[in-house]
Amino acid sequence: MHPDKLLEQAKALPEKYGIEAYSATIWELRRKGKTYRDIAQFLNERGVPTDHTAIYRLISRGNPLLGYEEGAVLFGDVVYELRKGRPLRSFDAGLLIAIKKKLRIIPLKSAAPKPAIWCEAHFELNAPPNHDWLRQICENLDIRWNPASPWFLRGRFGFELKFDGNLMAMVCETHNLEHYLKELGTAVSKTSKFFEQDKHRPSRGKEMLARRNAEILESLVLPPGESEEDEIEDSMKWNRKYADELTRRFQSIPLP
Repeated sequence: MHPDKLLEQAKALPEKYGIEAYSATIWELRRKGKTYRDIAQFLNERGVPTDHTAIYRLISRGNPLLGYEEGAVLFGDVVYELRKGRPLRSFDAGLLIAIKKKLRIIPLKSAAPKPAIWCEAHFELNAPPNHDWLRQICENLDIRWNPASPWFLRGRFGFELKFDGNLMAMVCETHNLEHYLKELGTAVSKTSKFFEQDKHRPSRGKEMLARRNAEILESLVLPPGESEEDEIEDSMKWNRKYADELTRRFQSIPLP
């Protein structure tokens, strides 16, 4: 058969669309809170054969953060804490927390001429604490850990701890202020020391490095005679250079 005739027949065939062609639809449904199974069912009902696994893989390719579980993740050379709806930040810095200084104390009272029974004391921390640190300080203060509200810790007798970035607030009765200050200071120090002495941290770091290196090698074609270590190092050098270029571009874009 003549090549031109074969080409005409190929052009006449109906085009087959992959799942990628529906990515805008898929992201719109995710924005509305639909699950992967919901999205797969939506597409199936409209003649697009797929399943929830294919939807998940497509979304994970589009946003690398979705391919990781919450907790410590390694991007480049830095370990970050990944939490849904919160910015990435240094994971290790969030484990070694110290009270930098006392900021203020607010009497929780009306304008009536009588002493405040409750107060809220504010402290500046050296870094924002991560979930692991918050969970551990709950144990040291005998507070029940609630993963649904990790930045709001409620103890007994109305005692509360609230966190927002580097700010920590403590709510307590004024007549017990000295007791709670001493208890809180001890718990902060004890919690950070726990992570300083954690023998499992180096092994977890090695596991993340191994995963990162495996992902690098999967994306490369190893030239004959080249070692895996050299290829990984070359890839990391490229990534560092790209990160520097992206930083310069980011800083050069003026905000309106």
